[in-house]
Amino acid sequence: MQHGPVRLVLRRSEAVRRKAQRRRTDKLGKLHALITARNAFVRTAKRAQPEAGLRALQTWVTRHQLAGWMQLSLQAGDSIVTVDEAAQTEATRFEGCDVLETDVPQTVLDAQAVNDRYRDLHEVEHDFRTMKTGLLEVRPIFVRQAPRPRAHVAAFGTTDDDKMAVTVDDALAALSRLCLLIYQVRGTAIMRLPSPDARQAAILNALGTPLPGSRSLHMM
Repeated sequence: MQHGPVRLVLRRSEAVRRKAQRRRTDKLGKLHALITARNAFVRTAKRAQPEAGLRALQTWVTRHQLAGWMQLSLQAGDSIVTVDEAAQTEATRFEGCDVLETDVPQTVLDAQAVNDRYRDLHEVEHDFRTMKTGLLEVRPIFVRQAPRPRAHVAAFGTTDDDKMAVTVDDALAALSRLCLLIYQVRGTAIMRLPSPDARQAAILNALGTPLPGSRSLHMM
């Protein structure tokens, strides 16, 4: 849909819609449990006030955004809930939907292409967040030539260029095998730092943290 100088593309995620549906079902189950518990309390407690319980339930319904299509009321002292099916259908009609905005004309990118490019962008942003705050911490790097930041981050190339390139998971798995060994010999603890194998040494050298050769330390 054209909206001034930009296009608005409506899309729906079935996974998000199902998640919202499950959450709504869980909320309804919780509400019915609260109503059952409150009604049981009112029947057994002489000083219980049904109206106070109803107000508490109404507050809960409002807080969980269910008030638009359900009604709570009292019937013979019991709290009951009535669901407006038509209002519920209308309120949930756009679950799982969002809108993408673009200034690229329809003749250049159709709605499906806009969605695909947005997904590509989302994956790139996710990868950068993971790279900077997840498995790796990359300091700000200011360079002028395009190949240089690539060299800072990936010393072994990328899987786009070489399917056998060393990934972050590969590097972590290789380094996890490099363990400090401790032996107990006649009451003396001997710690041995093994020599890295070829892959471990290459990774450590790329990180700028090579380890010394194999040696043993004696501790009482």
